[in-house]
Amino acid sequence: MQSKQGSEKRGTVSWQGLWMKLRHSEQIMVKQDVPHAGQGCKDKHRLIVALDGSGSIEIDASCYPVKEGEAWLLLPGQSCSFYIESSRKLTCHALAFDVYREAESEDGEAITLHRTTLPFAGRVTCLSQPTLRMRCGSIGEAWEQTDARSRFRAQTQLQELMYELLPDSQCAASEDSLETLEQTRLYLDGHYQESWTIEKLAAMAGLSPSYYMHLFKKTYGKSAMDYVTQLRINKAKQLMGQGNERIREIARQVGFSDEYYFSRKFKQQQGVAPTVHMKSRRHRVATYHTAITGQLLALQTISSAAPLDPKWSAYYRQKYAGDIPVHLRDPFDATFSIFLAHKKGPYLLGSEGAGSVLYDDLGLPKPATSPDTKEKTMVLLTLEGITTINPDRIVLLHPEGGEQSYKDSAVWQGLKAYKNDHIYYLPANPYYNQAYMPLGKELLLDTLEQTLNK
Repeated sequence: MQSKQGSEKRGTVSWQGLWMKLRHSEQIMVKQDVPHAGQGCKDKHRLIVALDGSGSIEIDASCYPVKEGEAWLLLPGQSCSFYIESSRKLTCHALAFDVYREAESEDGEAITLHRTTLPFAGRVTCLSQPTLRMRCGSIGEAWEQTDARSRFRAQTQLQELMYELLPDSQCAASEDSLETLEQTRLYLDGHYQESWTIEKLAAMAGLSPSYYMHLFKKTYGKSAMDYVTQLRINKAKQLMGQGNERIREIARQVGFSDEYYFSRKFKQQQGVAPTVHMKSRRHRVATYHTAITGQLLALQTISSAAPLDPKWSAYYRQKYAGDIPVHLRDPFDATFSIFLAHKKGPYLLGSEGAGSVLYDDLGLPKPATSPDTKEKTMVLLTLEGITTINPDRIVLLHPEGGEQSYKDSAVWQGLKAYKNDHIYYLPANPYYNQAYMPLGKELLLDTLEQTLNK
């Protein structure tokens, strides 16, 4: 089993010629959700130290509880977000730095530095909370000074801090336990429908059953049994939204041998019986703002498509993310245009028919340079005209075989949507021909659920 990106990854550190250069130091007061924190330093290694409070840290697509006294190491390119409950706060110190390895010339007269990446990431705490606070405070104080001598001191203190945080023989047992624990959690993610026992998981982690249960609950906030039950319930809700299978069959598919036990567990966690939940999912609703999504939740209605990033709290993200099939981006992150391929040229569709599904039902924004289509249902353009719009994403409705001429066009290939693989090719029949009717709109929404989330 392999640990996924964002979880704890360990490797052997070679100290020969290793050198680190501090680039930025700041203290972060987290009083509300902070999505995409530290984007300006995303190309650096980052050490996030929790000084006070508690919350959640999301590294790439994985979310972990974090509390004071913990330190997390991020590799270049990894995204980072903080989420807290409304009544809590979290104070962190963030250090951004580059890592180099030196190579000495044969005559010993010159040294060349090569940028490198550390062989591990994730939680790296091996120091006490007071020691971490003192070290970060000292580095931050020295870094705030602009003179070269103080900055040099901050650099040397970073080297010493990282030396103490990197895996060593004193931390090996604890870190190995956490790594193997994470591997068993990932195993459960992929085998939740199978039969398993605490003894089997503990043996996989190389721990005693009692210590495994203690460590699992301490690390993930719930027992292994509750964790698997949540996985099964989440999968069951997905299956309920996909078709008309019987409760008995859904229970069997997610790992429950007794449909009545499944129903009790489902109602215990969701507050409603599985049959009631299935009926509510027949009403397909797409929302384009988190406030509207939250209001629908109060009415026990879960959206079929909604923006989950970046404004939900950690609680809502963890509880409802699995219920919503399509996780839309923030409405202001990407612009959309929908075209009809025609022998006369590409038609830009307006706010009727298929266009209304994108712009009205899903609330997706048009590019600022898009022609006004209020007076017309569609506007005839040329391929060159599309380059002036240059949307982030494109939906092209085309007759059979009509998309190939676009794919072969150098102008089409120059669009940023093409370069980023964000063009969705759909047949005009039925998505254009029937998009003026309710059933046609629902069919297009169903298809977009599968395409926009790729």
